[in-house]
Amino acid sequence: MYEIRFDAHERILHLQLSGYWGQDLLTRFAPDFTAKAKAAKAVCPYFVIFSDCTELSVQSAETAQVFVGFMTDLRQCTTAPLAILVSSVLNKLQAKRSLGGPGVEVFLDVDAADSWMAKQLSEHSQD
Repeated sequence: MYEIRFDAHERILHLQLSGYWGQDLLTRFAPDFTAKAKAAKAVCPYFVIFSDCTELSVQSAETAQVFVGFMTDLRQCTTAPLAILVSSVLNKLQAKRSLGGPGVEVFLDVDAADSWMAKQLSEHSQD
């Protein structure tokens, strides 16, 4: 399951991801998220993405591979920094392998994620 919301005041696009994802959920998520990211960019040229994946299960290799393709598509829409919060080292390893790259950080601690996002936003306070 997932929830997506944009807070223009905070300049954060929030994602809440949970459970074990199948193809049907992946198919729904990609266009929903891309649309929200484009809408956020129209309102706020610079924002960060916070993905709370603490309730997300470790995914199959096939699902992880779909996320790799999704990240490629997402980066064509926005280069917003992405903070991913996970609940285990195994989830962190999978997230780094599948989604890692420039502007992406994976955290086990919400305070560290918040601090990193605040730094990203402060560096672009005029945008």
